[in-house]
Amino acid sequence: MTHPDHQRKGLARRLLKDVLDKADAEGRDAYIEASPEGYPVYIKSGFVEVDRVTISLEQHGGHPGEEETSVCLVRKPVAVKV
Repeated sequence: MTHPDHQRKGLARRLLKDVLDKADAEGRDAYIEASPEGYPVYIKSGFVEVDRVTISLEQHGGHPGEEETSVCLVRKPVAVKV
């Protein structure tokens, strides 16, 4: 997760750009698991939600009722212009 002082400045999209450009050039799907907070960045980058996984942290030492959710997203390759 990006530190709150540095959020909403386009850093995540800049970090994704090289990886997504390479995936596009190779015709590969991209997969990522995101926190609900990071979800909008990936949607704007062309990812589509395919699943959500929620686990109970209580059984792993968390507080009663504490849970964590990950969003599973996939992005199909974008045609590369030559």
